[in-house]
Amino acid sequence: MECEHIAAAGAFTFRTLQLPECMITVKVNPAGDGITLDNIDVRIGAYTAQVDATGIACIAVPRGKFELSVLSAEIEPVSVPVSVTEDAMVEVQTIAKAVADEDAEREWM
Repeated sequence: MECEHIAAAGAFTFRTLQLPECMITVKVNPAGDGITLDNIDVRIGAYTAQVDATGIACIAVPRGKFELSVLSAEIEPVSVPVSVTEDAMVEVQTIAKAVADEDAEREWM
């Protein structure tokens, strides 16, 4: 029995990471009214987590130097360098994104 097959090709990538050695606890402190803690992402290098309802995210990472980033649609991005040598807690202050007044930006004729 012969089966007809259509030629196909695919590509994929993968990355290997060092095993985590330390636990970094990140406390996100929102400054200003109206900032919720929903959907705030925390990244330390290639390792990611989301904050919980109290603004805490825990990320297991290897020892080394990384960029810690805090991102959300509601806040200005924050990025700070961190050097991980042991378990630690890092507090990050965030501010709300400036909301443009669309009426003020329009040019009236």
